[in-house]
Amino acid sequence: MLLIPGTGDSRTVTNTGSVGSVVPGAAVPEGASVNVYGATTEILSAANNTKESWGIHILHTAATSPAAALAGGTLDILVGTDTLVSSLIVGGSFACSTRSYFFPVRIPAGVALSARFASEMAHATDAEVAIHLHSGGTPPFRVGSKVTTYGTKTNDARGQIVTVTAGGGAAASTTLAASSAEDHFYWLPGFQAQNDSAVTPVSAVNVGIGIGSQRIGTWWFSKTTEERQSGPWPDLGVFKVAPAGSQVNMLCSNGGANDAQYGGLIYAVS
Repeated sequence: MLLIPGTGDSRTVTNTGSVGSVVPGAAVPEGASVNVYGATTEILSAANNTKESWGIHILHTAATSPAAALAGGTLDILVGTDTLVSSLIVGGSFACSTRSYFFPVRIPAGVALSARFASEMAHATDAEVAIHLHSGGTPPFRVGSKVTTYGTKTNDARGQIVTVTAGGGAAASTTLAASSAEDHFYWLPGFQAQNDSAVTPVSAVNVGIGIGSQRIGTWWFSKTTEERQSGPWPDLGVFKVAPAGSQVNMLCSNGGANDAQYGGLIYAVS
């Protein structure tokens, strides 16, 4: 995909502040018990959301854990009282488990943004969520207003269980939706090891999105024995028009040994 530069000056509004920080962004608590969402927490005030934006970067740094155990997790992002992105996969137990996602969506000025977080295990600290809202000029791509999440979660903290081929074999396919709800033009996956007491040695999992029989993109997700998870890399999705009624599949191949369970969800913009 070739992005043609837009015209005019672009601007970025962020909640990370203007000085260095060990934990940039806003602290978002997990639920009072595992596998359920915590309190909805404001991460950018209406007063600081000064420009209508045409894109959002969402960055998540995992909460720290007192135990060496894997923790799947998901994050909701809200604009005002409306959910913009639901069940964004952000699993990983220790600080330096980082996630980054970009969505080309319009967000009005003067509205607060909030987040809520669910985790498979109790953590010593809150998760940190940073956002960057991009505005100004003319965006170099199509922009939407809605993000749909495909896949059936097993609980608030986990994605749909997906099949992963181990040892670098051909990717296994898992259907996340037999029929998409509407037309979409932008696609991005989320993926995590979950429901496991410890991850296998360092490896990268190759994750693709299939629309019907066509593979439309490839991303990779990494994990380490220190319980760190990251991805998707790149954090930019694929611009591909697919009509309502399309089958949505996740395609996964691991370069090493598999963990006990993997979860995946796919996010599509309309």
